[in-house]
Amino acid sequence: MLVAAVPNCAGVQFYFTPTASVRQEFTDNLHKELDQKEHEFITSVSAGFSLQAVEKRKGLQISYNPGMSHYARFSGNDSLRHMAQFSGWADLSRRTSMEISDVFSYSEAAREDEDNTDSAVSQASVRKGLTPYYTNTSSIKLNHKFNRLDSMNLQYAYTLTENDDPLKEDNQNHASSVNFTWWVMPNLLSLKSMISHTRGDFSDETDDFDSFHANIGITKKFGRHAGLVLNYDFIRMDFSGETEDYRIHNPSAGFNLAFSPDTSISLRTGWLFEQRDISEDDGRQTVAGDIVKNWNYKRGSVSIKGSSGYTQSYFDDEYLGFGLYKSVNANAVWNITRRLMTGINVSYRKDSYIEADVNKKDRSFGTGIFFAWKPLTYLSFQLKYDFRRVDSTESEEEYKENRVMIDLMISPSVPFRPGR
Repeated sequence: MLVAAVPNCAGVQFYFTPTASVRQEFTDNLHKELDQKEHEFITSVSAGFSLQAVEKRKGLQISYNPGMSHYARFSGNDSLRHMAQFSGWADLSRRTSMEISDVFSYSEAAREDEDNTDSAVSQASVRKGLTPYYTNTSSIKLNHKFNRLDSMNLQYAYTLTENDDPLKEDNQNHASSVNFTWWVMPNLLSLKSMISHTRGDFSDETDDFDSFHANIGITKKFGRHAGLVLNYDFIRMDFSGETEDYRIHNPSAGFNLAFSPDTSISLRTGWLFEQRDISEDDGRQTVAGDIVKNWNYKRGSVSIKGSSGYTQSYFDDEYLGFGLYKSVNANAVWNITRRLMTGINVSYRKDSYIEADVNKKDRSFGTGIFFAWKPLTYLSFQLKYDFRRVDSTESEEEYKENRVMIDLMISPSVPFRPGR
């Protein structure tokens, strides 16, 4: 393996990691259709690097992974792929730090985003179609600690998505937020608040919008493992066209329990009131939170997590708006030998989109199993099988898919450090 040296500078530590990978994938439903299924063999090849420079009070990292994909039956979908990332951080003072990042991705389809079946994903986030598109997200974040417990941060992110397919909408997303944490009584009573604004600009029929979200939460702790929570969310959506504006009020109350580092419960129940400008107002009870249980063994682990809350789908393949979700995930990993491991996962998710013009429900079920083998410190193989099923109130969104993937990955276990 070729390792390039990077000149060293006084006080700066450099870390360089080259990577290369090959994937052979089979799918029995390339276009995610319910009836007219097409199978395909997809070969993906990529090579790249990661370069990190770290000083005592600042650092940066750059990575770039170009690649290409080849479709055995539908070669018109062959495409180049690019993934580039830049991130940096700096301590501006003893209590203030700054983080910046930029992520660029170009691909014919975001199929790699579906590889993680460890957690249930919203069907809205699964992209259909095989035409190339690119996304770029730039962000900056300022963090300030007033003392050991109290803090605030300001963040701004800009995301651009452009499609080669003229039938898919391009969009721009400006998102800014302020978060504040104040322990009114240290380790006993805390107040957390958040205010955010999102501006969405679209190239075609979807109306541009401004979204405002405010949240305030009060937590009263009882010892180290329990607490009572009061929470209030307010969301306002203002559209530039004919889409109906609305406001959401969601007061809730609940509790947090941490029985151990491996077992925790966080639940809130409340009432969600949707105030619409034209159509009839709507209200419903909500339950939000997480239940987590982990079992750790000498050679493996098992975890189960249940979650519920609200979701927002504004910049996916289609505009679905505000919704509620419930999900359950279970994972198990076992080290058969020092170099061979296996794992299995099962996930379920239900999404209900409640905006007046949408009223859509999706249910997705996924399961998978993998075997990973690392014969050398820089060489690894993985065999993985995934199954995904989607049921929806919109029949054209329903499908079943089986995928089998074989991966070969080359990367040093320890980054190369020039001068060492």
